[in-house]
Amino acid sequence: MLYRLDLYTKKLVTGLLVESHVVSFMLTFYLCTLVYMAIKFPEFPAAKTYGELMTPEQEVLQKLIHRHEITAQDEAVLAEAIVFYKTLYSFLKTIDLSSITQDDADSLTAYLRRAVNMDLYAKNAIYFQRVFRMTYVIDKFLQDGKVRNLDFIKFPPLVLIKSNGIYGRANTPNSTVFYCAFVPGVAILETKPQKGDRIIIAEWHKTDDKPFISSPVTNNKTIDNESLKAATKAFQENKSYNHALFAEIMDMYFDFFSSELVKQGEINHPNKFEYLFSGFFSDGPLGYGYEDGQHEEEKTRNVDCLIYPSVANNHRSENLAIVPEAVARLRPVKLHDGIVMETMYNNADISNENLPIAYKQLREATRFEGNTIIWNDD
Repeated sequence: MLYRLDLYTKKLVTGLLVESHVVSFMLTFYLCTLVYMAIKFPEFPAAKTYGELMTPEQEVLQKLIHRHEITAQDEAVLAEAIVFYKTLYSFLKTIDLSSITQDDADSLTAYLRRAVNMDLYAKNAIYFQRVFRMTYVIDKFLQDGKVRNLDFIKFPPLVLIKSNGIYGRANTPNSTVFYCAFVPGVAILETKPQKGDRIIIAEWHKTDDKPFISSPVTNNKTIDNESLKAATKAFQENKSYNHALFAEIMDMYFDFFSSELVKQGEINHPNKFEYLFSGFFSDGPLGYGYEDGQHEEEKTRNVDCLIYPSVANNHRSENLAIVPEAVARLRPVKLHDGIVMETMYNNADISNENLPIAYKQLREATRFEGNTIIWNDD
């Protein structure tokens, strides 16, 4: 399903260029079964009840995807689904994610797979030269006191993510991504290391001049971020390209997703369940990555990353959550290994690549042999 959305070309101070072009909106359905739930959720209407393969809502949306006419009865199905979504999203916002249990989280995600049984996402092309990522140094990374393996400063292994059961802003315990920022100070603000922590600040460059295909955040009017404002304005202006009822479904979907992805607040749960909704919805677009043996035309569905406003930087810049396969298009150019001596997170000055910390540099690296880091004090 293609949904036309013209994004404005905008050169950001971070060196990010968003290409103005027709953005495709992909819609994918999936089948779910009902499981026992500890939380009392809104009941499913007839429009959300599965037949042999699909729900009545999915059947109507399939017609719209293929540009078929729909009947008054079909419109009644979508209208019933819209009433459900209004109740659903309002209800989800009342859940205190900081206090739920693991059983609650399992029931909640199982319910969401049936309640929102589609992946809907935007795609656009972005151009950038470099990104920054910060990694905590832990003992298991060390070989004779130094981090040698580049894998330790990339994305966490999926097996580790699954074993920890911890959510991220753009990932669930069933997915892993490479979080990074366009500004080194933002990479620090996002992770907020404390005095005494040993960290590595890494600068990565893109290895080609081709764009990354990103899934941008859209349909949010509450955040003061120029790129988000442009995407939201374009989304609102172009909803008329779809049936009005489907446009309303999309409107609610992206409104909830974007509000969760950019929300501020303390993260108190050890599993970071506060990110459950944003991680769940992010898994949708980021799940359409690379597959072995893909035909060239199939790669139009690929998504390299999610791009979203930095919450830690009060939405003044953008972050990326890059799928593991796309990290192969990045190469490290400089690593700084050091100890945090002081933090200045309140009213931090991160202009001109200033950092919101003072740290004692132990060593740096600009040479790499395969997957091995060569430090300047070797």
